[in-house]
Amino acid sequence: MTNELRFFFGKNVGINKVDGINYTESVNYTLVCDANLKGWDLGLSIIGPKTQFDEAALQTNIPDLGIHLTQDGKPFKLNERIAISPDSPPVIQAVPVKRPGSTLPEGAFEVSATLLAEYQ
Repeated sequence: MTNELRFFFGKNVGINKVDGINYTESVNYTLVCDANLKGWDLGLSIIGPKTQFDEAALQTNIPDLGIHLTQDGKPFKLNERIAISPDSPPVIQAVPVKRPGSTLPEGAFEVSATLLAEYQ
């Protein structure tokens, strides 16, 4: 099962307020899985472009701006599968982050990623 991730951080994200805390949003998703085959484990991964400054952040179209993802409060490393329980899927959150010491330009930003759930 795959889903496109969509986040809305508000109409105006203040470039001087991007700190990895402000604008945190929950990622709304639902797992709809067939009955578990005996011995198979359910996993979740987020597939997308990674920033050079944070391995849990998606690279946006703005070079020093990423979208940091967490699962149950811990960094969700991109392009890596984590084992989960379908009975209690993790809480995923997204928050804008910037490269330390950088100054962000004004303007719209975007990034695409895929949420993948699969049995192995």
